[in-house]
Order: sequence, then structure tokens, then C-alpha cells
Amino acid sequence: MQRSLVFVVSASLVIAIVASLYAQTRNTKSSSNDCPRIYIGFPGIVEPPALIWEEDKRPGGFEGEVIEAVLSTMGCPMKLDLSGKQNNPVQQRFRALEQGTADCSIFQFSVTKARQKRVSFSTPYTVDGVSLLVGAQRSWRTLSDMPVDPDPKPILVANPGTTGHQWASAYMGSQYIIKNTTEIGAVDDCLRSGRCAAYVGDYSALSGIQNRKAGLRVLEDGPYTREPWAIAIRKGDSQLLGRINTALQSLEADGTMGRLRQKWNMPDPGSRIR
Repeated sequence: MQRSLVFVVSASLVIAIVASLYAQTRNTKSSSNDCPRIYIGFPGIVEPPALIWEEDKRPGGFEGEVIEAVLSTMGCPMKLDLSGKQNNPVQQRFRALEQGTADCSIFQFSVTKARQKRVSFSTPYTVDGVSLLVGAQRSWRTLSDMPVDPDPKPILVANPGTTGHQWASAYMGSQYIIKNTTEIGAVDDCLRSGRCAAYVGDYSALSGIQNRKAGLRVLEDGPYTREPWAIAIRKGDSQLLGRINTALQSLEADGTMGRLRQKWNMPDPGSRIR
């Protein structure tokens, strides 16, 4: 009788341990249905430090590693949405979220009041701002050095839907002709030749171009705006927003986010941009 009791207790203990381990595994690794589909862009985007996504490889760079760390903390694999037809314009990211082909999106997604009407944003993980890239042959060092009311009006390059385009339209649109990259061809050639006055973009991206390509220079007094970057989540999905924020909080607490920012030379959300 005593042996039978010991056997029953032992068996019950083993079952309890197995059940506990199973529950822990369920909590650590989410089911496929619980894991978000990510819209980043398409292979072939090489825009250090934010994103380095070569053909047949996983997304890398700062934000590639940020989203991978977030998903790992959530116990999720990388599930990418590649449904878009264009090479990652801002509006394609909104369409992916609003049409339901993606649950969240990352890649230089600045938080603005207008954008918050269309998507929800996570806690910011870095900050950037609008700057100007010019040909190194120019004598301009700061924004105030650029000609006022030039004739004829020179070309300013800024992509539609970006905060850079909005800033350029508001502050320089009356003095310059604003065109996007598809209209002028290779930006670096346009700047070096003098056909284009400047290229408007995020400071981190323009600094990366300056470091990789000769004959180009970022103006010294930028950035001219301060814009937090965050993960965009489909409007109304408060559960996913909470899970992503919890993951980001954990990554901040264990030092992972700090190490990624240091590795890719990206600022803390509360610090100076340059």
C-alpha cells in the first residue's frame, strides 16, 4: 500500500513538472497565429545604418536587428509581408497595415500627429531628424548659406509622403522645385553635377550616404526637426501594441537596445541626435 502511494505521488509529481514545463514553453514561444506579419520593404534595400537587406538574406542593419530582437522576445519567428509592388514608399507601409497584409511595420517610421490618425505607434526606440545632403563642391555649410529666391529655381530632392518632403514643402517649397528620386535618377550624380541643390532625408541615412560615397556632404547645422522612430501597428490592435511595447521595455531593461544603438551609432530617444 505504501509503495503504491509513493508511486502515485511520484507519478503525479512528474505529470505536474511536465505540465509546468509545457505551460512555460507555451508562454515563451507564441503560436504562429499569435505572431505578427512584418512589413519592412523588399530585399535589395541597402540604407545603412537603418536597414541592410541584401538579396536572399534576412533583414539587417539597426532596424532589422531591432525587429528581430522584438520578435525573439515575443517568441515569434520573422514573418515578412512582401505583398507591395513598390520599393518601400511610405504610403505602401500604410496600405499594408490598413489592408491587413501586415500587422506592423518598421523602417524609419517617424511618429507624427497626422500618422497617428492612421496607425498606432509603439514606444520610440530612437530619434532622428530632417537634414540636407549637398555636393561637396558647394560652398554651403549651413542652411542659411543656401541661396534665397534663386533664379532659376534649383531642384530639391525629397520623396513624397516623407517628413522630409513635408518639411521641404513648408520651408523651402517657394524657393526650390521639389522632385522625387524617380524623377531625377541617381541622387549622388545629380548633387555632384550641380543639377540638384540638395537631397532631403533623415540625418542617419544622409550620414551613411556621405560615408559611403565621395563628393557628398551633410550640412553642419542639421537636423532641422526632431522625430522619434517607432514600430507602426495596425490601428485598433491594442493587444499587439501592448506585446510589442512589453518586448521593447524588456530589451531596454536588459541592455539589448542600448547595445544595438551603440553598434549602429543611433541615438537614445531622449538624447541629442548628433
